Amino acid sequence: MLMDKWQRIKQQIPMRIIKSGIAVALAFVTMPLFISGTQFYASIGALRTMRESIAGSIQIIIQQLIANFVGFAFAAFFGFIFGINIISVSFGIMALFLVIKYAKLGDSYLMAGVTLMSIMLLATDDTSLIQRGFDRFISTGYGMIIAFIVNITIFRPKFSNDIEMILTMISEKIDRWFASGSKKEQGTIFNQLSESTDQLESKIGLIRQDMRTKIATRNDKRLQHKIFATIMNSTRQELRIIKALGVFERDEYGSLYTLIHSLFVIEHDIIIDIFAMESYRHYWELIIHDTKNEIYRSMQDHLIYTHPRFNDTVALMHALTIYFDYLSTMMTYVRSGEGEACEWTQSISLPEIEAAEEQDK
Repeated sequence: MLMDKWQRIKQQIPMRIIKSGIAVALAFVTMPLFISGTQFYASIGALRTMRESIAGSIQIIIQQLIANFVGFAFAAFFGFIFGINIISVSFGIMALFLVIKYAKLGDSYLMAGVTLMSIMLLATDDTSLIQRGFDRFISTGYGMIIAFIVNITIFRPKFSNDIEMILTMISEKIDRWFASGSKKEQGTIFNQLSESTDQLESKIGLIRQDMRTKIATRNDKRLQHKIFATIMNSTRQELRIIKALGVFERDEYGSLYTLIHSLFVIEHDIIIDIFAMESYRHYWELIIHDTKNEIYRSMQDHLIYTHPRFNDTVALMHALTIYFDYLSTMMTYVRSGEGEACEWTQSISLPEIEAAEEQDK
């Protein structure tokens, strides 16, 4: 009887909520026993570190360490150079955000800004500024350690979100490849992409059965949404690459195209497992419809009319054909195999392409 009640509670209240409360309390109560510092900062570190997966906790720990260090460094610099006042805080925030943006330090804006303000606005002199900076860094670090220990010891997550983390890394690397102008850097990123894809393929077989079991419970609706959003972000980044393939020689991007297509297949398999639910069909209809329109606009407004090399355009069309096949499969799945669901994939060749083919012959 008690076990049944406990299972119902677990389904209605996500474990992250319970463990967050435990971690905050432990960080606040135990900190004076081990180190001197500010218990409030320790509680903040614990609260931000608690995530639904161990991998998520590790990721946020890294972000917090970066944010605290950068925020501390900027607070010290602007405090010593310009003094401790609201003007130096304002310029410090602007400079801090610019550095985070162009150094691509990830999602560290808010935490770094809060660190800078808490150090500068509460400090009374230069010595106090340094002391408060170290205090925040050490106290927050203690809270992060407590939260991580709680997450791995109390009802440890069975599903570590490995797929989500790998897809996030793939998405970031594809974005870097797209923005890079160096062939050497693109080659390095491509090798990293290949390694991540291999990791993704090896993980799927191991955790697929666990996913099927976990996603069947109401407790994992949020997990479904998180992975869904991550896959969509990854797919959008890959689509950007495919749309840009026309600006490269065929032998330069052939292997990259093969890699990206393999990612589509992998993501398709993941989605089939995770989202075999009526409630997600509408999402897929909207996403596939928007993607179709985006591809057509790109071809009509830029690639088809302005690209100087016909062979590259044909190669691009081949890539898009494969991608439409992928979307067609998803639409068929979404609509339970109805034939009319894929009518828009039956003809993707534009008149300009057909005319160019005749001229080439």
